Amino acid sequence: DTNVLVHATRAPREKDDPGAQRKRADCRSLLLSLATIHISPITYTEFFPYVTPEEERACAAILEKLDHVQFDAHAGRVAAELIKRHQARLGLCRTCWNVQNASPCKTCGTLIARQQRLNDFYIAASAATCDRIAVLYTYDFLYLAPELEKHVDIREPPGASGPLFDQPAQAEVLEISKGAKSR
Repeated sequence: DTNVLVHATRAPREKDDPGAQRKRADCRSLLLSLATIHISPITYTEFFPYVTPEEERACAAILEKLDHVQFDAHAGRVAAELIKRHQARLGLCRTCWNVQNASPCKTCGTLIARQQRLNDFYIAASAATCDRIAVLYTYDFLYLAPELEKHVDIREPPGASGPLFDQPAQAEVLEISKGAKSR
């Protein structure tokens, strides 16, 4: 997920609390331990426009491990099914897709934008339909883990805090074929 990549590569800030500092260290350790880091086009476009030259140099060991997976029609169908299944359960407003009764961001005061919510579903669907991905590390959509468990292991980075959403007790497993024809 984009947030794991951001936490692993961003320079620590003086105003970071100990929890944020620990999250950055955990994410960096995790990504450095992996031989390859598969990212979706969505993660690529959410991340790279904001990387400073200093961060790029400092995190070269992580960035050189990146491999891009496709977001194709098959992944799009999976994302659409996930959206249908979770719109009501998450209490998403049908217009803006913000979670009803959500708290605004402590930094900017706004709620998650519709596009950000869509991107989370696209990233999960990309991972679930790619036969090269076994684990998707995230803080944002652990609630999808039960229904995608046959296709990708969705989990929080080791040692980090989260999740932002509770996992449901029972979920219908979504049937997905990996390695779709459009590869």
